[in-house]
Amino acid sequence: MQKYIAKWITAIVLFTVLSLPFTVQAQDTKKETKDKEKEKITLQVDGLSCPFCAYGLEKKLKSIEGINQTDIELNKGVVTLEVSPNAAVDSLLLKEKINEAGFTLKKFKNNSKEKTKQPENEKK
Repeated sequence: MQKYIAKWITAIVLFTVLSLPFTVQAQDTKKETKDKEKEKITLQVDGLSCPFCAYGLEKKLKSIEGINQTDIELNKGVVTLEVSPNAAVDSLLLKEKINEAGFTLKKFKNNSKEKTKQPENEKK
């Protein structure tokens, strides 16, 4: 009986050890696929001077459907957005939301080379 139990324990441990590297590799592949699906948009915003300003801007930008994450570099005025690939986010919508928050959009760059395009400069 002890030999039978020992064989089962050995088989379970061996199976677990051999399947572990394949599981980790599969998770890494899924992460790479998700990262490729996301769009990155970089904005240059004038008027950011304090953390409260950044919070207000972040709140406005996250209210746009499809924006998953915002990263604001306060000292540089750079805002990086992570956008879902199917989202209808364009520079005009971003400019409108940034203006509503009390700031000015100076530069717009879509790092994924798709979907969103630089608008022509509008004179006020």
